[in-house]
Amino acid sequence: FWFEGCPSCVREIPDLNDLVDIFGNKDIYYLAIGRDSRDDVLSFLNDHPWKFDQISDGSDLLDGRFENIWGYPTTLVVNESGVIEYSFGCINEGNKQEIIEKIKSLLN
Repeated sequence: FWFEGCPSCVREIPDLNDLVDIFGNKDIYYLAIGRDSRDDVLSFLNDHPWKFDQISDGSDLLDGRFENIWGYPTTLVVNESGVIEYSFGCINEGNKQEIIEKIKSLLN
């Protein structure tokens, strides 16, 4: 979950892209749900390439379905049954290896 006015959201994009590079997309689907309009997201992605598929205009989904109580950014790791197995806030160099190890353990 993200929006372009969130400095932590923007800062973590390269680290999230690293997860795609590490785990590939054979067994994992990467989806970012943002609050911003489609046009704003497309413009933003020109300067901030992101390897996740994007859902824009996600405010209704975030406020209704998820009631985004976690804050921004929030990343959820969801299994094939739709169960949230793991969640974290902003990925960064300080917690990146721990997150990678946790995701590896969920894939095994």
